[in-house]
Amino acid sequence: MTTRIKAAELHQRVGDILAQIRYTGEQVIIERRGKPVAAIISIADLERLQASSLEVRPNGIYRKRTLEEVTASLDRAAALQRLMLARRKGKRLPNSANAIRQMREERARRVAGRG
Repeated sequence: MTTRIKAAELHQRVGDILAQIRYTGEQVIIERRGKPVAAIISIADLERLQASSLEVRPNGIYRKRTLEEVTASLDRAAALQRLMLARRKGKRLPNSANAIRQMREERARRVAGRG
């Protein structure tokens, strides 16, 4: 989801806005005098954007994608995320990193208990 805020609001709420971006993946467009001047995206979105800016063609040749192509890809991904969230009735999927961490901790406890 993309939110638009005024530059003055960003200045006042920067901590809250950064946390919101970090934990929800939301994209924020900063406006000055009603015109968009910048955007803040999550690190995950940035990494996807950087990775998706190069396209490998079937013949193995790389082609730099245009900003419009990359933006369209991000928009499709955001739409898919909204669709999945709607199908889950607003309930987000559990954080897989936490689940993996818990499994590793349980395994470590089992191994420690045997030794």
